[in-house]
Amino acid sequence: MRTTLLKRIGVLSAVLAFAGSMLFASPAAAAITTIFDLNGAYYYSDTVKPVITRTGDLLSIDMSSQGRPPAQGTVIDADTIMVTFANPAETVYGQLYRPGKIIWSNGSSWVKMTAVPNVRWITPEEATTVLVRAGFTRGTVTTFPDLSCDFIGLVGFQNPRAGTLAAPGSRVNLTIGAVPPQQPCP
Repeated sequence: MRTTLLKRIGVLSAVLAFAGSMLFASPAAAAITTIFDLNGAYYYSDTVKPVITRTGDLLSIDMSSQGRPPAQGTVIDADTIMVTFANPAETVYGQLYRPGKIIWSNGSSWVKMTAVPNVRWITPEEATTVLVRAGFTRGTVTTFPDLSCDFIGLVGFQNPRAGTLAAPGSRVNLTIGAVPPQQPCP
């Protein structure tokens, strides 16, 4: 009888422990929403373009553009991240600013790169509006003799090309089609 009672107490204790753990278990924490999407390439200098990949609240930073091993980090809150770089060994905090800037506790800053919009086939004025709305500035405007007469008064070429990743605020140069000197357009 004593053995049966001890078995029942043991089973009851196990059931109560499991039920208690389920009752007080916290649900999986949702990832923290940051003030901008961290995923993507960042502009640090002409040749250095680190790439952040976020999975949940964990960060992996591809530093191969600097010939360095990947860095690892975490999201602290909506506007703060912490990253540990391997070479040289350093842990820094990053303050996030809209639309896509990280200012690091070591004094450096990264700007998230954005795809340049397509401004071909529209007027230079319309192109300027599109570029400014996307965070870019209009650079130089030149003309070319448009032998096809397809781009007269319109953007025929842009540099950088549409879809190219560039830092916000970068200049986009436009080339506008002009009537060719000895060939009238219909």
